[in-house]
Amino acid sequence: MKSPRGRGLALSERRKARVEGFTLIEIMISIAVLAVLIIGIYTALAASQSMYATGVTRQEIQDRVRRALNEISLELRQASSGLGAGISFGTAGTGGDETVTFCMCTGFAAGVPTWSAPITIGSIDGDNDPDNGLDDNNNRMIDERKIVRTQTGVQNKILADYLKEGSLRFTRNITLGLVDRVQVDLTLQGVDYQGRVIEASGTVILDLRNQ
Repeated sequence: MKSPRGRGLALSERRKARVEGFTLIEIMISIAVLAVLIIGIYTALAASQSMYATGVTRQEIQDRVRRALNEISLELRQASSGLGAGISFGTAGTGGDETVTFCMCTGFAAGVPTWSAPITIGSIDGDNDPDNGLDDNNNRMIDERKIVRTQTGVQNKILADYLKEGSLRFTRNITLGLVDRVQVDLTLQGVDYQGRVIEASGTVILDLRNQ
């Protein structure tokens, strides 16, 4: 039979064990709190990654818009206003994309300007995606188009891919019957890593030099 002192020591040891250990309920509560924290951190990181990826993709599209407008501006601002050589405007496709056909001054002969063969900037169907209102190539963009430069005797040049249908516009200002200014508008598209179609637009206003 244990002495009172021995029983007191045993009771003290049991109390110490309960203080130093955890009950099953305490462990379950701790696990639940940890799980909530992990889910919250994961959700925040996923949202941050989504915003970053979308921003990068949109920036890439904006860079493509800038390059396309620069390519168009380089030649179009050297176009004849219609006095020395013609400049005309039309449409391409069924979505209302516009075209411009013009000639650039290539030099002078006996004081008279000489002109290049006509240059047309317009749009054509995108790859495997005819102009029919459907997403034929399953890239989530409907009837996306390409901006193309054409000229007789020169290989066609693609200035931009994934043009939003109907967004290519050439708005002209006419003074005394001559075109002295052209505003170019366009919108390009892309698909981010979540499969969402996003866009970027741009505008440039050009004063024609050869009036």
